[in-house]
Amino acid sequence: MTSSLWQPYINAALPLLKMHSVDSMKHLKIYRIWIEHQIVELIQEDQQIFKGDIVSVFVPVILSPVQENKSKYRELNATLNVLTERMPIPESTVRKLMILLSRQDIESLPDCFDVKGYQTGMDGRSIYIEIGTHNGKRLYSYWEPESAGQDKSLKEVQNIQAILIVLKSELNLNRVYSSFVKSLPSGSQTLMGSLFDILSLGIR
Repeated sequence: MTSSLWQPYINAALPLLKMHSVDSMKHLKIYRIWIEHQIVELIQEDQQIFKGDIVSVFVPVILSPVQENKSKYRELNATLNVLTERMPIPESTVRKLMILLSRQDIESLPDCFDVKGYQTGMDGRSIYIEIGTHNGKRLYSYWEPESAGQDKSLKEVQNIQAILIVLKSELNLNRVYSSFVKSLPSGSQTLMGSLFDILSLGIR
């Protein structure tokens, strides 16, 4: 699925996540990166104001007893009860991240489907990046960018991998998400798959 086809899914997901579309927000620049079950949002409103958030998302499995054996359960995906946690990113960190990501060409990277030699597939997980600047808004994706099968000689692979390294190291994304999940009621289970895969169940 190309990035343009994901735009309706993003538009429908934003209200569930209590977020706004990039083009409706005040900004000079916005970088919004969808990674697994988290969204990193970095905003430069003007020359002085920088702000950002990490939005962690958990979609609980809806369980119902199976009539013939009440000790077993089955998943019901018809309704999504999306739980979120929004963690502010310090202004100084937002400034630093926007500089570092700009150096990795985050604003101009092509979609992975337009990169000759980039490996894509149907299964697996992608990251999605929304960019808002004075030039307008764009969305692009990279399928399994950290896979060992990707050609590391490609500049685009080097860039997208560097972007992920910067975000994960500077923001401790794994620790943030683990802390969020631990704060949920004991025994909570999430639906399997990427955030977009899960949200698409309730958007289709």
